[in-house]
Amino acid sequence: AMGLIPRIRERDERRADEEGDGPAPQVTVKKIFQFMHKTNTALVQSSPDASLILWLAAAAIADQCERGSGSQGSFEPICYEFLTQALIVFEDELSDSAKQFSGIFKLVGSLTQITCLEAENFDNIGTKITQHAARLLKKPLQCRAVAA
Repeated sequence: AMGLIPRIRERDERRADEEGDGPAPQVTVKKIFQFMHKTNTALVQSSPDASLILWLAAAAIADQCERGSGSQGSFEPICYEFLTQALIVFEDELSDSAKQFSGIFKLVGSLTQITCLEAENFDNIGTKITQHAARLLKKPLQCRAVAA
């Protein structure tokens, strides 16, 4: 589904340039994001690690769509929702300290690449990640995670 988004955006741009009067497309970028949300939600119980990675990848794609759309704020709520879902998976499903440490690095790495978030939302996500890093059980992991 993630691979379809660039092609759908190109199709929409071509259609806008040509001022097509044909029928509206049935598959839109927002429908793809809805599908990704439903799929990732279903995947959480069976594979939380993969689900975390997919939530973060979906947030990165929403950020790319935001940058390419030209309209400020059109994909920011979607990106924020995917990041929030990634945090929920981290909080509820990852209990092993090594997996939590790895998850924090994935969250931090993704957040550093995302530019579409409003300052308040960016601070909320960053604060939650920092709080989780400070709660790691093993002190060496805790120090390294907070430093990230």
